[in-house]
Amino acid sequence: MRPTLLLFDLDGTLVRGTRAGERAIDRAFLDLYGRPQATDGIDWRGKPDPRIFAEALEHLGLDPDHANNPVLWARYLRYLREEIARDPGEVVPGVTGFLERLAGNPAFGLALGTGNLAEGARIKLEPHGLNRFFPTGGFGSDSDWRPALIRLGIHRAQDHYGHPFGRVVVVGDTPLDIAAARENAAQVLAVAGGSYTLAELAAHDPDWLFPDFTPVEEILAGLG
Repeated sequence: MRPTLLLFDLDGTLVRGTRAGERAIDRAFLDLYGRPQATDGIDWRGKPDPRIFAEALEHLGLDPDHANNPVLWARYLRYLREEIARDPGEVVPGVTGFLERLAGNPAFGLALGTGNLAEGARIKLEPHGLNRFFPTGGFGSDSDWRPALIRLGIHRAQDHYGHPFGRVVVVGDTPLDIAAARENAAQVLAVAGGSYTLAELAAHDPDWLFPDFTPVEEILAGLG
């Protein structure tokens, strides 16, 4: 059998408990546009960073096309590094042990499928030593539409590992992760590591659903 690819979301799936990203966006918007608290009232759960930037711009009555402004991205990443240094959050329970069980197992390949800008994802994972598990992936810097970045993550993983995968499993914590997986004919391992409850995620019919990654053996048995 061909191996399984697991594409991991980041915020609420691998790491949680920090608002560093929101603070970094607010600081960048204040610098560039003179507008404080740009993220107020925006539900950004599961949305790629450029989509969040666009919604913040629209909310402030500014041109959403500026969402891909490289100056905005650079300023955000600069502040994100500072904010993560102060408030890195915590690893979702069971994540490290789960990844260690999968790493080096020829039956699995690991990659990221996250709405974070690629550099932003690495900044968030670095304090927790998790970058080593993810050699490649799809990112918000690739697309502001989650199904597209998941698709690109699959292609990059195939190129990196040098073979196609018999099955793709998207691992995430929001309904948007589940929807993006279905757009790519992938299965879904949902975890309630973020702000969505088990019941809210269950309503979107993931293939597997757990509160976190602590039941490692049960999750691995489910994945087969």
